[in-house]
Amino acid sequence: MNNRSNWELYLDGAEVTPEEVLSCREARASRNALESMIYHKTQICFGLNIAGPVKRFTIADAAFKEERRLIINQLERNDMSIIKDDDYSDSMGSYGVMLTDSNAQDVKLAMIEIEDKSRLGRIFDIDVFTSGGVPVSRSELGQMPRKCFLCGEDARICASRKLHDLKLVQEYTINLIIDYFNEQFASYIAALAAKSMIYEVAVTPKPGLVDRMNNGSHSDMNFFSFVDATGALIPYYYRLAKKGFDFDGTAEEFMCSIRFEGKEAENDMKKVTGGANTSKGLIFSMGLICAAAGFLYKPGTPPTLKDICKMCSTMCGADIIHELTYDNGAKQTRGEKQFRQYSLKGVRGEANSGYDSVRRYGLTALMTAQRKGWSINDAGVYTLLQLMGKVYDTNIIGRSNFDTNEGIRRMIVDKLEVENISSDEVIEFAKELDLKFQKMNISPGGSADLLAISYMFYFYINN
Repeated sequence: MNNRSNWELYLDGAEVTPEEVLSCREARASRNALESMIYHKTQICFGLNIAGPVKRFTIADAAFKEERRLIINQLERNDMSIIKDDDYSDSMGSYGVMLTDSNAQDVKLAMIEIEDKSRLGRIFDIDVFTSGGVPVSRSELGQMPRKCFLCGEDARICASRKLHDLKLVQEYTINLIIDYFNEQFASYIAALAAKSMIYEVAVTPKPGLVDRMNNGSHSDMNFFSFVDATGALIPYYYRLAKKGFDFDGTAEEFMCSIRFEGKEAENDMKKVTGGANTSKGLIFSMGLICAAAGFLYKPGTPPTLKDICKMCSTMCGADIIHELTYDNGAKQTRGEKQFRQYSLKGVRGEANSGYDSVRRYGLTALMTAQRKGWSINDAGVYTLLQLMGKVYDTNIIGRSNFDTNEGIRRMIVDKLEVENISSDEVIEFAKELDLKFQKMNISPGGSADLLAISYMFYFYINN
């Protein structure tokens, strides 16, 4: 769904009559007056300014929660403690009342900053009352009146005289909320992808891989190469999530539309790494995950991890696997050769499965180690080894052969099946493998990518 052009679909609540609005306002005023009489504290009353007969709808509720979060953060930044905090609901929507011991004029100035500086502040309605129940106005503090978001004049005059078409005001309001949450989610998912990539390269020791101790079996890259690449890829992940918000079409069509972005991201990576391929697999996988998340996202309602994985599978349907078998006359890639020789689907197969290996082995191992109290680093080492023992690594096979990978898998499974294996034993085993892998010049890059995705999924469900 194109979020902006279909803005009216978001008005999914019931209409309220003018009489109901008046009744709600009187009830709210009575409640506020009663609390003021009982507690004699500075009072903050907040809700939303929503024009039109539909006052309460799904994304308006999300906007109210964000208003609450911003108010709490603003009070904390200004060392203003909250004594009492309540939320209420009526046919006009949600509203909240907070009490504080702080000076009412100082609190009002802090709330004005939210209304004037926050992107959603245009629709926030935050009133502050003294301990005696007297409202604190902008004018008495020397502050300018709130401006109309359509013409920039005094908002009170525009509202009282109904100077603007209601549809225009509603459209502005809905799109303001949509854009706010879309950008917030795109930033969040891109940051999560970058964080997961940094965690993966930081995990130490990793057999044959770049980590904080050494460069493993790689002479053309180091720890900082990965950090540089990750920084270059953040805008790419952000763009893919945003592209998903407004894409009109099927999941398969969306997949086709983002391929060029991936090629550009690969160029951006190589520019900062001196040509080294540090993250090509994650350009595909993390990019796919960010795009799928954006495609599914509804303002204020992030998709579940299960739905994201299912969308990745749908986006990478039969066409992706067909690419492995189709002979276009070009030189075969490593993945295509291994598919023909061993029926291994590699990164494309992982995507087609909805990252089944990550969910079954990687995420499970990471959560198991964390429950045992292991550090996030040691949990990462354990997770990498579990993935190496369960999944055929196309990078290892490409640098050696299938039998070598099979032998490594069996060795790791035998080691990790030891009952009550400790984190110290896991670390020592990883160090031994690192020395062995460097001598053999092999590197489990495929498993490393799955470790990064495991972190991504872990952070997503635990944030």
